[in-house]
Amino acid sequence: MIDVKDALKAVLEHTPLLPSETIPLNKALHSVLAETITAHDDIPLFDSSAMDGYGVKVDDIEFASDKEPVALKIVGVVRAGQVYEKPIEHGTAVKIFTGAMVPEGVEAVLIKENASEIDGKVLAKSPVKTGENIRRRGEEFLRGDEALSPGVLITPPVIGLLAGLGYAKVRVYRKPKVAVVITGDELVDPENPLKEGKIRDVNSFTLQAALEELGVEIVSLKRAPDSPEKLLETVHQSLQSADVLIISGGVSVGDFDFVREVSENAGIKKVFWKVAIKPGKPTFFGTKGANPNGRLRLTAKTNGRLRLTAKTNGRLRLTAKTNGRLRLTAKTNGRLRLTAKTNGRLRLTAKTNGRLRLTEKLVFGLPGNPASVLVTFYLFVRPALLHMMGRKETQLTSLPALTESDIQKKNGRAEYLRGKIQSQNGTVSVEFHGEQHSHMLSSFANADCLAVFPKEQTCIAKGGKVQIQLLPWVAL
Repeated sequence: MIDVKDALKAVLEHTPLLPSETIPLNKALHSVLAETITAHDDIPLFDSSAMDGYGVKVDDIEFASDKEPVALKIVGVVRAGQVYEKPIEHGTAVKIFTGAMVPEGVEAVLIKENASEIDGKVLAKSPVKTGENIRRRGEEFLRGDEALSPGVLITPPVIGLLAGLGYAKVRVYRKPKVAVVITGDELVDPENPLKEGKIRDVNSFTLQAALEELGVEIVSLKRAPDSPEKLLETVHQSLQSADVLIISGGVSVGDFDFVREVSENAGIKKVFWKVAIKPGKPTFFGTKGANPNGRLRLTAKTNGRLRLTAKTNGRLRLTAKTNGRLRLTAKTNGRLRLTAKTNGRLRLTAKTNGRLRLTEKLVFGLPGNPASVLVTFYLFVRPALLHMMGRKETQLTSLPALTESDIQKKNGRAEYLRGKIQSQNGTVSVEFHGEQHSHMLSSFANADCLAVFPKEQTCIAKGGKVQIQLLPWVAL
């Protein structure tokens, strides 16, 4: 049985960074940049007014005050989007609005609140300094400046910045495609009345919601009966279009728990089964190569000079030589492309006519009890999915807290308790409501964190220290 820390390490070691793709800007939210973003222009492109007011020369109103306002002739009006062609002379002003281009000769903008208008003139009631209320050309970016680096998470302000820089499309790391299989003869749809021996399907909906929260693509969501033949067929179908397969239920040691048997028959290589955790002990993780036999050989030649060979036999390997030098990309008649990236491990991607892609697929077997499903999803599946799409921070945010009550457990497994954060006078504590049984979701529904009860401890007294992991919907 593997520890939680080692299990997560094993998952991430087998998790590839997905290839990049170019997508429309309005589809890029929650993606991760895969390119350096530079400014195509000076931003702003021109000097503009930061306020509604009057464009003036500084010396003209140097001694202006409420008691002795200075009168200037208004020679024009400049709105946002317009260009005022004439230069401003001494003794004159232009009425100007926020965002409008500052005309030649204007040294500062006197805000509207410090002036009044009468008979085509502005009465300035306070002096201004040179450059006051003017946004200068290039003050945010000069043309060619790096604005954003690869690895940046695309949030609403990043979307706005990209639009302002002139990017209608952006290159991002592809989001993983996920298939979900829920097992169990006992399951019925939520709208159906319960009968003896039956329970409503909860995990389809909780997993779908958790995946949608990450913004990944759910390519299929199927339910499979407790039959090894039917489950194998469903697994094969689900893996065809998915980067990641999540199976819920059937991973323990019961007579009708077929996930491990079916995984082996489907060519899935086990990385680990059973984690020293409660809830979620029977969690399974494995990988599926691109070839059912787990072996792959690809060779490409260009002008007889380039040869690339890749083999997978549990591990991935790429070699390439061009005139004795190492090269990692090959094209043959524009139809075959092989690339390798290093992210702790080597990875191979190949396309033939745009249809073939060769890379390891991840398979997670999660327990069937609803609380166990969510705990193991957040600890193991979510970090893998975030890593695949280029996210730097993949784990739940962790911070110390004090317990509001005594807690006890048996030795040998780390326990993840669903808790509610309390904060008073700068002290963070956690309290526990409801039962912590793995088949009950009520304590999870009222929780905003997971409190980590270490494997080697059996009791923590009230006021004792624990680490809490903030659930994704929490904002402190």
